[in-house]
Order: sequence, then structure tokens, then C-alpha cells
Amino acid sequence: MVRLIGVATGLGYTTENRWLKLPMTAEFDRLAAATTCPIVLLGGAKPGKTGTLVEDVRRCMDAGSHVRGLMIGRGVLFPEDGEQPEAVAARLVEAVHGVAAKEVVQ
Repeated sequence: MVRLIGVATGLGYTTENRWLKLPMTAEFDRLAAATTCPIVLLGGAKPGKTGTLVEDVRRCMDAGSHVRGLMIGRGVLFPEDGEQPEAVAARLVEAVHGVAAKEVVQ
């Protein structure tokens, strides 16, 4: 996948203003290093536990300044640990922006 991203983003002007949607992987820092295009994180194949999801998001967001945000669906709506979607979303906002969700909304 690293090679694919490097080739795809090295094609010249055709990748100008393109964003990449990449899955959160164990070695996400290698994926992020393969491109300078902005990256949006995709959730995993299954929702998992909220704590693990938040840790993965933080780890991937720290992979580079061009990692800009995330697109999470089932992980917020149907967490395995039964946490409420509002609480999961608030924790993810904090992981992405580094501040509480209340501060982002204002």
C-alpha cells in the first residue's frame, strides 16, 4: 500500500488538490510518509471498543500534519462497549482537535 500511495501521488499535476481516504493501519506512519496529499482517515472493518478507536485516531493523526480528519461511521454509532454515540463523537473530536467538543462548536 505504501508503494501504491507513493506512485499514485507522484503522477504530477493530476493529483493536485486531491485528498486521500486511507484506512487506519498498524503502520499508518509509513502510509502518511508516502505522500504529501491531505489525508482523511477511514474507520476499520468493525466498530471495536471506543478506547481503542480513540487511541488509533490519535496515533494516526500524529503521523503527519497533512492528516486532516476522519470519516467514522459504525465506530461512533455502534461501539462494542455500548458507549453512547454522543460520548464517542465527543472523544473523537478531542482526539482530532486536541480540545473538548464544546470548544470546537463555539
